[in-house]
Amino acid sequence: MYLADVAHHQSIGDRSRRRMQRRGVTCQGDKLWTDPEDQICRDSYPDYAAIMRALPHRSRAAIKTRCGKIGIRKIRTNQWTAKRDTLFRKLYRTATTKELYQAFPEMDSEAIFDRGSEQRLSRPRKPYAKTGIDLLDRLREECWRQNITMVDIDEFANAKRYFVDKRWRGDRGAANYNHIVRAIHELGGTVSVQWGSVQ
Repeated sequence: MYLADVAHHQSIGDRSRRRMQRRGVTCQGDKLWTDPEDQICRDSYPDYAAIMRALPHRSRAAIKTRCGKIGIRKIRTNQWTAKRDTLFRKLYRTATTKELYQAFPEMDSEAIFDRGSEQRLSRPRKPYAKTGIDLLDRLREECWRQNITMVDIDEFANAKRYFVDKRWRGDRGAANYNHIVRAIHELGGTVSVQWGSVQ
């Protein structure tokens, strides 16, 4: 009886697979993966954004799952020894992304940053990009030094998202010195004026 049940279920499974191949969709209605799609995954992995651009009908989750099924997605490791954890904590706080990939080649980028989040580790902070407006650049350098965000400085200076939205950029952008000077004062700074000598 048991063998008959196994044979019956296997027969149902075979029929379902043939039906999916014939219709080109899974039982849930999802489109079956094709060889050209698999090749796109192989060529572009681990750049999921590039794969999603090439396969806009596939979700990120579906692409990650497929990369695992065809054997190109790197395996997340759970073999975290004390020595390995120490190395990870040290590198995560100071190393470049490339150095992290080289130190942990069996992990994909998502696994690396997930591990960092699990350990509540922070990455090195990047200085704010230059704007070309000297007074604003000096303010942003001080914000970076004090670990103050643009959200914070908007609130301090009552700037109505001027700093967060980077409203000094673009065709309509301009340096709003009222906001900039007020923010400098809120951080305890002063603005001085120097005149060149008159000949």
